Amino acid sequence: MGKKLLLIKGGPRANGVTNQMLESLRQQASASGWECSFYDIYEMPLMSCTGCRTCRKTGICIMSDDVSDVRKQLLECDVVALAAPTYFANVPEPVKNLFDRLSGAVLDENAKPKQNKEQQYILLTACATKPPFDILAGQSTGAIRAMKEFFKMAGMKNLGKVVCAGASPDKQISSKTKSQIGSLMP
Repeated sequence: MGKKLLLIKGGPRANGVTNQMLESLRQQASASGWECSFYDIYEMPLMSCTGCRTCRKTGICIMSDDVSDVRKQLLECDVVALAAPTYFANVPEPVKNLFDRLSGAVLDENAKPKQNKEQQYILLTACATKPPFDILAGQSTGAIRAMKEFFKMAGMKNLGKVVCAGASPDKQISSKTKSQIGSLMP
């Protein structure tokens, strides 16, 4: 059985920079024999977390929507890649909601990690702020920090990140960015 890669698109634009980054990773992984699953959280009907914490006891969110599919893939994958744009030094609301809704899948009642310690993650973000100000102003670093915290709490290993600073809705990612993304795969 081949290695499994879970790709999560956390940006609203169909051909935005974060989608291009994720698609580049998918193409490179598929060419190397990885089995890829893709979720666009902007196209999924996701209810908002109510903070009931039932998932921390059962591992399963009590709400019935597409989060259960993402949860299943998250538990089974070898690597998960999350691509989300930077919104005011953080991730967009649907990404944060997904983190909240997956809380019970990655943490037990005592906030201890539940994921397999061999699982790994890749973080991709695009930021409108031009370099180096995306870092100096804490913009892209804030989004990466938020994403990294979720996976770190899950007990997963970080394979790395790629930040595409100075992004705009019509920007195309460079071959250098594609190469950086491809170099993150184990």
